[in-house]
Amino acid sequence: MVQKIISFADDTQLYLNNLLTMFYPSKILLFGEYTVISGSDALALPLDKFRGCWNYRAEKPERVMLDFAEYLKIKSKDNFNLCFNYDLMFKDLNAGLFFDSNIPEGYGAGSSGALTAAVYDSYFETKHQSISELKSILAEIENFFHSSSSGIDPLVSYIRRLIKLTGGNKIEIVEPGKISFSDYNFYLLDSGKPRLTKHFVDIYKRKMNDPQFRRSYIDPQSILTNSIINRFLNNQEHDTFELFRNISELQFSEMTEMILPELTVSWQIVLQSGEAAIKLCGAGGGGFYLVMAKKDYAVNEKIKEIKLVKLDGIY
Repeated sequence: MVQKIISFADDTQLYLNNLLTMFYPSKILLFGEYTVISGSDALALPLDKFRGCWNYRAEKPERVMLDFAEYLKIKSKDNFNLCFNYDLMFKDLNAGLFFDSNIPEGYGAGSSGALTAAVYDSYFETKHQSISELKSILAEIENFFHSSSSGIDPLVSYIRRLIKLTGGNKIEIVEPGKISFSDYNFYLLDSGKPRLTKHFVDIYKRKMNDPQFRRSYIDPQSILTNSIINRFLNNQEHDTFELFRNISELQFSEMTEMILPELTVSWQIVLQSGEAAIKLCGAGGGGFYLVMAKKDYAVNEKIKEIKLVKLDGIY
């Protein structure tokens, strides 16, 4: 990780010179949306295209950042077995520190996770925990924003590696450069609408109580999810695509509440082409969706009204 910053309140130029090496990427959940709640595997990706870093401006600090620092000061006394440097963070905030981020909020891309990773990296002094301990600490920090964080978003942002979650919340870090696809591209479909993740998670949790929904969606989707992660990590791209299409079909049939009505026609068009498919990317209902398409398939021509962001460098 980057070295702990020296307060720019003491040495502004040194701090500014180090800014470019101190960025914290967004997080994209490639596979495992919702079924991870039911015990399936999941795969989360750090995405540099959207990221945040510390920056400086000659303005008063944001109230939320001061409240965040106060929250961490109180929590660190009882919950963290490590030292949080409140005085340094408070001093830096009042000297103009802010988190400069282009990570869209309400998209499930880990905007608060990136900020959590940045604060942990810069103002917590002990950083030698196991991955599971680190995840727990980051979850406690991010609870300021979400009340009940899993710790996954800030963990992905902090270690900047592809992470696989297996049943029972076991964490595996995927080796860099392990994935290599030649015939397919992945895209983020930008719906242009933020979402409230909790609303859709609550819908899913209610649906989980229906035995028919478990048979029609949770059980088959969990099998598909575990299979696609295995195929993806083993560079079996054609199998990955077929499983991706199966997931898309099942979500279109059983998870209509999570699909924006204006996306349904595009969803059907690309799915019926046999050349591409769309699926949820996280909670759905807005934010990003995930597209997988054959490289010679002109996705933008088929869904011109939708903004697509190509995912480079993930495979």
